Amino acid sequence: MIYNSGITSDIHSSTWRCKVALEEDIEYYELRFTNQNIVEGWLKENDSPTTIKMFKADFVVDKSLLEVSNGYESFTAARIENQIVAVIDDNIMIFSKITS
Repeated sequence: MIYNSGITSDIHSSTWRCKVALEEDIEYYELRFTNQNIVEGWLKENDSPTTIKMFKADFVVDKSLLEVSNGYESFTAARIENQIVAVIDDNIMIFSKITS
């Protein structure tokens, strides 16, 4: 695993949220970094009081890039200032930090 202190120092044990405007039934998506190499993907539907876990994956940091993979699917995200920008399923998703 490759670590860069600039990107990882505030990623571990943090939650990042992407508000969704294009999908009427989804309120937001979240990336929850649970420890040094695990990230979980969650979503919240508009009509549900709870969030739904979509995936659990490993992540690797290389400079300002995050490589996320669970063995079946993967994506790359870029850390740009205080946001994580990813292309997931052909959609550009911009996540902002909500907890540390």
